[in-house]
Amino acid sequence: MKIVVIGGGVIGLSCAWRLGARGARVTVLERRRCGAGATLASLGALWPPSALARGPLQQWHRECLRRFARFAAEAERASGMPVPMKRGGRLEILTSVAAAERARQEAEAACGEWSGWPTGEGPIQQYVEAGETERRLGIAAPFGALRCEATAQVHVPSLVRGLVAACAAERVEIREGIEADRLKVEGGRVRGVETSTGSVSADAVLLCAGAWASAVGGEEAMVRPAKGQGIAVAVSERDAPGCILKRGPIYLVPWPERGEVLVGSTTEPEAGFDETPTEEARRMLLEGATALWPGLDGAKVVRHWGGLRPDGPKHRPIMRASEEMRGLWICCGHYKTGIGMAGETGALMAGAMLRGETLPVF
Repeated sequence: MKIVVIGGGVIGLSCAWRLGARGARVTVLERRRCGAGATLASLGALWPPSALARGPLQQWHRECLRRFARFAAEAERASGMPVPMKRGGRLEILTSVAAAERARQEAEAACGEWSGWPTGEGPIQQYVEAGETERRLGIAAPFGALRCEATAQVHVPSLVRGLVAACAAERVEIREGIEADRLKVEGGRVRGVETSTGSVSADAVLLCAGAWASAVGGEEAMVRPAKGQGIAVAVSERDAPGCILKRGPIYLVPWPERGEVLVGSTTEPEAGFDETPTEEARRMLLEGATALWPGLDGAKVVRHWGGLRPDGPKHRPIMRASEEMRGLWICCGHYKTGIGMAGETGALMAGAMLRGETLPVF
């Protein structure tokens, strides 16, 4: 079976790799370079949704994150390239009495339900009393904090390189700098893709174009862009936090062995398709990071970027066969969770397209 995957972000690459591994002849069309959209704009933080959120999407998201280490290890073996990942946990500074009460409830629910999670000794989530974080870390937390041992982080550029190499090992053809203009449709069936450089024939097309999906897939792929900005600041190992820290919209993802801390993030759906970093966001992120972790005071910003998250209806991904065109499959709209969901998403889409396996409904 010949399949064209439109989009070379982490979702498209994961799907292409799994399809190739199951015998499909796969071509990936990427309008820029692999990962250049929302994927490389991500900070790589892998934290599960609240244990109090028990809908099918949240349950599946938790399962994806629980299995993520296996996905990263498989990508390493397939590519022969390292995919650094670590599970250092997350400490979220709470900002209200209501947030503190919810954190207590969440910690209790998590410990009761999250069995088999790959963490060390102690509770998966724990409410930390007010004053304890100041004594331990020098961070004021008058309403306490929520500690999550299940939170992990992955080095996203390494993950992209690993997936590209894993695809190559399965003879997946990746064409960068090629924009998909429109689908080739004959008799209600998709027969390929018209691109900026010519036509590419296929038995099926998988649309993984992120924020740009609706430009090709129309109303069936109603994904909107939600701009986000992040920065990286230089830091010594001595001055870096020991885990992911969060307060309000600001969160820090430390990579002290690489000499930096990643800082996120803004959420700007009003920006449309404008990915341009702004001075206002840079200042807000740096000030927020310094206020959260004093060790960053005076730190130098070494990178500043913007990206467009693919926001599906009600922040839910679209993963299904087209209802209007045979041979078209849609997999996009993962919003802020695409990195963590990529491994299981690729396996599920490959199973559905090649073996008729059932996809989840969110």
